[in-house]
Amino acid sequence: MLELRDYQIEGADFLFSRDAALLGDVMGAGKSAQIVEALKLRSPRVVLIISTKVIETVWEKQIEIWWPEKSNNVILFTGKPKQRLEAEAQIAKALQTTDWPIFILTHYELMKQIPTWIPFDVIVIDEAHKLRGRKMLWKEAKALRRRTNNFYLVTGTPIVKGPSDIISLLMLLDTKKFSHFWPIANKYFNIEKDPIMGYRSVGTCRRPEEFRSLLSQYMIRRTKDVIMPELPPKIRQELLLEMSPQQAKLYGTLVDQKMAELGDELLLLNATHLSQLTMFRQLLVDPRILGADFEGSATIMMKEWARDNKDIGASMVIFTPFRAAVINAANDLKTLNLKSSTLMGGMKFEDIKQSVDDFTTGKTQALICTIDVAEGFTAVVASRGFFLGSHWNPPVNEQAEDRMHRHGQEATVQIYYALYKDTIDMRLKDILNGKKFVEDQILLKDFFLGRG
Repeated sequence: MLELRDYQIEGADFLFSRDAALLGDVMGAGKSAQIVEALKLRSPRVVLIISTKVIETVWEKQIEIWWPEKSNNVILFTGKPKQRLEAEAQIAKALQTTDWPIFILTHYELMKQIPTWIPFDVIVIDEAHKLRGRKMLWKEAKALRRRTNNFYLVTGTPIVKGPSDIISLLMLLDTKKFSHFWPIANKYFNIEKDPIMGYRSVGTCRRPEEFRSLLSQYMIRRTKDVIMPELPPKIRQELLLEMSPQQAKLYGTLVDQKMAELGDELLLLNATHLSQLTMFRQLLVDPRILGADFEGSATIMMKEWARDNKDIGASMVIFTPFRAAVINAANDLKTLNLKSSTLMGGMKFEDIKQSVDDFTTGKTQALICTIDVAEGFTAVVASRGFFLGSHWNPPVNEQAEDRMHRHGQEATVQIYYALYKDTIDMRLKDILNGKKFVEDQILLKDFFLGRG
């Protein structure tokens, strides 16, 4: 029988000691096991667990593992209206029994559809960073918050885009103390104004010690070196590339076009403007996305890297921001006689599970996925990863990396990032480093151990 590690027991105790809390351990720490243990201590009647579509059945499995005698008490509130009506009937029947707790599992898109007549003793929102920047979802989460005194948020990336993320989560945890956004932001952070767009944004923390002390009342977060000292290291390496002549010519044409459209804004290239320049990134990741009939230097490098891994029989994972690049990469590997599995947004859960199972059982040697769906699965059969482009936000890239770098990994994890010299890639790197500084400024290592 599996046993909880000491840090997981500490985490469960921290959650149990608070009516509302954020479990922010790094990826791969076994957060769901800690939640289940905390629920055991609390002995609730009805528990609502909200997650993404990709991982909602992961929770079903975790309950089976960590509370097996209650594994039959799981009800999935998912699917089409008819299926949800059937789930409601199951819930109504279960409420007439005394076999507690009842676990109701659903996903973000259905939060608004959860019947108001169901009494919840505990609500758990997994991958809580997904509420970031999605006002309607956040409002729906707040409405659910009003229906229970016991409320847990779970995420390995409490800060994705910036400090606004953690402020929004605090506003859910303590709705009375943190009723409005800007008073908190103004008190603890520098407020920046975009010179062109004119809107306000939350910048660096000007009272970091005081804010961390406040946050530690609600959040517990342990890093890998604290909770998994036996885990092999993770090594990142940047592969600085030169554009091919064809790429460089097309890149120059795009620069001229965008300069005419945006003027001096192109030279500023802050995070907002970068999001408007997706074509540049697509050209660098894979020119074929834009209809070109030639490969880019990054694709050529990826194929060489994949060929080397094939020769030594090593499993590998390839990450990219773009769906089209996933499809192209799978076709590229096919020319090398390499079987691959693919993961992209919009896939049915059954197809996602099949792709992951094929990879983890060795039916395929490579897993190729868009960075934004790299969550909720384990890929420790591989220790080599290649990024064909990166996400705007460092924690999302790190979450993708940690599909491999987690419990069960026995080898040093090697991560390669393909970057182009003298291009938008280098400006993006600067912006990502700036975001990482803000994150590290708040989530100071060893500060949120939950022992204060």
